[in-house]
Amino acid sequence: MARHLLMRGAMRVLVLFVCVAACSDSGGSVSGQPPGGTFDVADMISATVTTSDSAGDSSSSARILLGSTPNLCDDAAASPAVDRKGAHLISIDLREVAGATRTAPTAAGTFTIYPDTGTEPAKAASLSIDMLDAACQTIDADSASAQSGSVTLTTVAAGVYTGSFDVTLNTGGHLSGTFAPTTCPQLATANASTAPHACS
Repeated sequence: MARHLLMRGAMRVLVLFVCVAACSDSGGSVSGQPPGGTFDVADMISATVTTSDSAGDSSSSARILLGSTPNLCDDAAASPAVDRKGAHLISIDLREVAGATRTAPTAAGTFTIYPDTGTEPAKAASLSIDMLDAACQTIDADSASAQSGSVTLTTVAAGVYTGSFDVTLNTGGHLSGTFAPTTCPQLATANASTAPHACS
């Protein structure tokens, strides 16, 4: 009996250790082999973003941003938008594809990573991970993009997209995690702006 209780206590310590290493108060987590080392999620935001091509056609997608620095929405709302020195960022885009039309998801579903080759799936996703240096420039050696895998969207409501991802990166590393962001319409505004970002 004493040994059984000791084992249960040891298991609680192990679970606590795993959560300290991989869980986040932000409501999201990242595990696997991210370039640039351990990714600690400090904040998450999401929005429906619209982009236009050179022909004047527009498309929309769900954009989810996970960051190792807090106050992501405040940074997106600043004029100009602010990048943070040493920030670790994961950007996820989800879109429904019908011919040449791409629209932001309106319902839950599984979205397949599209690595920009071959036929784009009807539910397409892209994921990139970047680390910024002391001048807020992307460190190429610590950046990557998903080449396969999927993103599972569990809820959609007024620009808030929650779910999980399980992908293989172009570095060969495996990355998985969860996201439960807060809505940030300013993310769409910052995405549409061509002004250079400030570095802080």
